[in-house]
Amino acid sequence: MEMSEDIKNLVDRLFQEGESWERLIKDIREALGVGIVEAQRIALQHKGWRRLCNYRINHERQCRKQALSHIKQHGPDAFVAAHGNILLVVEEKLGKDAATSEIS
Repeated sequence: MEMSEDIKNLVDRLFQEGESWERLIKDIREALGVGIVEAQRIALQHKGWRRLCNYRINHERQCRKQALSHIKQHGPDAFVAAHGNILLVVEEKLGKDAATSEIS
């Protein structure tokens, strides 16, 4: 999904304002009419949100639990992967254009 400038600005603004992940996903879903997984893919194309997510899934129990549930539910299509004891967002799984259409 090609991200419009409005969505890029929304995602970046919410990151700069220190909003919650839940608020970010809710706002993306409302703006685009997409499901939770697609909203998460869009959010994780933002380097800052992706970096924060990588930190939280390895340091916060509830985030790790949700990431492991995502892996279990989506299997090889999950955009989070376990590398030993470390969980990481896999950029290649965010969509074919994630590496080139990344937002700050």
